Amino acid sequence: PLPMWVHVVAAWAATVTIALPLVVLPVVVATPLIDGSPDAIAAAVLSSLVGVAAYGALFVLAGIRFRRALPWGIVYILIWEGFVANAGETATRLAIRSYLRSIVSAMTGIEIDLGIFSLAVGIAVPLAVAVAALAYASRRLGRTDIP
Repeated sequence: PLPMWVHVVAAWAATVTIALPLVVLPVVVATPLIDGSPDAIAAAVLSSLVGVAAYGALFVLAGIRFRRALPWGIVYILIWEGFVANAGETATRLAIRSYLRSIVSAMTGIEIDLGIFSLAVGIAVPLAVAVAALAYASRRLGRTDIP
């Protein structure tokens, strides 16, 4: 038998493998239409990569934690990331979207709503969230009875 973290990391890797081309390719194609500067393109690609890694880990965790993960994921994206993150500074700190916007803001010099963190924080926090989510998912899966 394999350790549970191997299964969780494999699920995350599969998620990222599917999501990367679906997210990054349209971003790479669309960004030059809006702002063709190399900084804007690099910022869009980097924030997309970090976002796919972080959201992929959160949704793998949701898949392990909740019986019906898809509705919970949709609620998280629409309600929390869409509305609650705009409510105040504390809520902003708890939304992955604000860190991704901070990457774009820091790399391009363009002021963006919710883009209040430095480039290092914008990269480090979502990746730390991804690692924590995968660690918790591994622990949770190890304690779950699978029929």
